[in-house]
Amino acid sequence: MRSRSLAAGRIACRFGLLGFAVLALFAVRPASAAESAAPDQSFVVDYCTSCHNDVDKKGRLDLTHLAFEPNDSANLAVWVKMHYRVMVGEMPPRS
Repeated sequence: MRSRSLAAGRIACRFGLLGFAVLALFAVRPASAAESAAPDQSFVVDYCTSCHNDVDKKGRLDLTHLAFEPNDSANLAVWVKMHYRVMVGEMPPRS
């Protein structure tokens, strides 16, 4: 059991470091660079909003009304978490 909790702690630490790195990256970039890093809305609409919408809210997440605001740390944290889930293959779920 202990090795499982250590592994979970390492993953959480890495995810925290990734989030911090993204926040630091946006803090030093000009606004135009942050806008170019905005997520691909067509990907979000095609693969995410069928489950994460204002009706179903799977995972308590509504992506139909979530704007990309990198200057808002809470908003950016949501986008970082979404990016992580897509990168590790957790989302979108396989059909």
